[in-house]
Amino acid sequence: MATAVETMKNFINVLTDYSQDTSEIGRIALDDAIRKTTIFPSLKDAVKDLERKLIDTYPDTDTRLQQATGIVIGAANNYTVDTGAITGSNAGGSVVKNAQDIVPEDGDLNSATLPTPGSTSQITYTGDDGKSFTFNVKWPDSFTALIDGRGFIRNHPNADSLELKLFSDSKSRIEFDDLDATDSVKELLKNAAATILKGMNTYWFKEGAKLVYDSFGIGLDGQTIEVGFIGTGPFIQAGAITGGTRLDSKPNEKIYLTVNIASAATIDSENPNGSVLDTSGGISYYLDREIAHELVHATMAAMGIMKNDMPQFFTEGIAEAVHGAEDCLGRSDDIVTLVNDSDTLIENLNFGEGTGAQYAYPAGYMFMRFLAHQNLNTAAIIGDPSQAQNFDYYGNNEVITNYSDADTVNYQAGFTEVKTPNIFGSSFTYDDFTVEAQDGNKLILRDVRGKLMTFNTAGGNVYAFMANNSSEINGNAFRDGNNYQIIFGANYENNILRAGNSGSQLWGGVSGNDELFGGNGQDIFIYNYNDGNDTIHNAESQDTVSLREISLDDISSAQILDNGVNLNFTDGGSLTIDGQISSFTVENKTYRADFQNKSWSES
Repeated sequence: MATAVETMKNFINVLTDYSQDTSEIGRIALDDAIRKTTIFPSLKDAVKDLERKLIDTYPDTDTRLQQATGIVIGAANNYTVDTGAITGSNAGGSVVKNAQDIVPEDGDLNSATLPTPGSTSQITYTGDDGKSFTFNVKWPDSFTALIDGRGFIRNHPNADSLELKLFSDSKSRIEFDDLDATDSVKELLKNAAATILKGMNTYWFKEGAKLVYDSFGIGLDGQTIEVGFIGTGPFIQAGAITGGTRLDSKPNEKIYLTVNIASAATIDSENPNGSVLDTSGGISYYLDREIAHELVHATMAAMGIMKNDMPQFFTEGIAEAVHGAEDCLGRSDDIVTLVNDSDTLIENLNFGEGTGAQYAYPAGYMFMRFLAHQNLNTAAIIGDPSQAQNFDYYGNNEVITNYSDADTVNYQAGFTEVKTPNIFGSSFTYDDFTVEAQDGNKLILRDVRGKLMTFNTAGGNVYAFMANNSSEINGNAFRDGNNYQIIFGANYENNILRAGNSGSQLWGGVSGNDELFGGNGQDIFIYNYNDGNDTIHNAESQDTVSLREISLDDISSAQILDNGVNLNFTDGGSLTIDGQISSFTVENKTYRADFQNKSWSES
């Protein structure tokens, strides 16, 4: 069984495979990471499953949350409870990680060390595994100035001509003393800036980077973070940003981190966590946790794995997962809202980019905890291709890799649904075979295209095969053909698929022009949206056509002929049926074809 931290490290490790790719492949990378490290075949499937589990299960909010995601909402602003961080007890860890110790400090901020203006410091940290890293921090040239003061200035004489030149060589600085503010406010800003820089220099960067590494297995090492104060915009923000343009498509040696000094002005210099009171809502935030959140963005940007087209709920959710969100009044309230308002949840688990949307943070946090929590009950089984093996399956979540033709799965759970191999765009063809058990758990065989899969079930042997090129696949060749067959065509190829003698499922591949031939038994022909122009031969009345991922609106025409049916779809694909199949399933409903009267009816 995989722990939450192991799941996250494996997940991030897959994303690093895309670090050098500068194209818009964020969604594809996420799809691949989810497929390789969880029971879900794609990002879309994982999102749908979270929605289903939160909507359809237990009536009370707390039980639904805990059963689906492991999230345990604590008492409002009770900072002694577990935060829900991926390394803590609520996520399956052995130690409670509360708000005070998730980013550890051992003194107050007054006694912490203030860096020298304009200097560069080396920050060294060591992970729990003993591995050490060093990165650099470039401090502001002035500790009493904004690099962009437009949001704080009222009647400054140059306000209209100020331009944001973020961290450029010709910085447009505004000194605190030049702000349209009282002397007491100016002094408050100066003290807050000094307090924040002390915390960063002494504790927060070192311990925050360590937390990121211990949580996700990635670390800042050799890169430089440049720090600056702003007077408007996000509370705190980090990433590969210059002149307002994101540069997250490839590894970056320099990362920029800005702090909105206006929002952080109420920081408590006695509190080592950097407690900041939000005067509008009466909620205290800990700046050390906010910096840990931003260091996730910084590290992923530095490594080239935070791609520009990744969904907002993911980019913010994975950063929230490093420090947790279950003990913060604002975040926990939002989580509860999303659990009880499925429309808002679904609206925020969309694939749009950006940052700053209120519910993207809790929705993304719920999603990351969901992925990790589902893996707590998943067995990862690695086969040995050098020998024939028997795998016993009783209905748990299991993922088998290194499956070979000589292997057998002793399947004791009963087949309820077979999933087609997942497709994302035109770049990837996933070679997974997935069967859903009666209790909703899944058995997944990874990378089995071109291999014969054997399932020893209570009803006899079932054989499954996925074509890997344009070819003819004959079910009668699988152990004499007198067993149930499940045969997949190759995606983007033209295949001829022939059923065995005892009933078969035949799946045409994506975007090919496939020919599917029925056999002597009761056959099921599966057609998915985007499957191209397929033809079914030897169709008989006892056979069934199942239209998957297709709604009635996707069918542009359905014509009943004397001895067959022609279906056309809105994507330009078609399905031609030679024979009088009368049973069709669409959207979990069955429709009958009346060949005598050339009409359809729902049954």
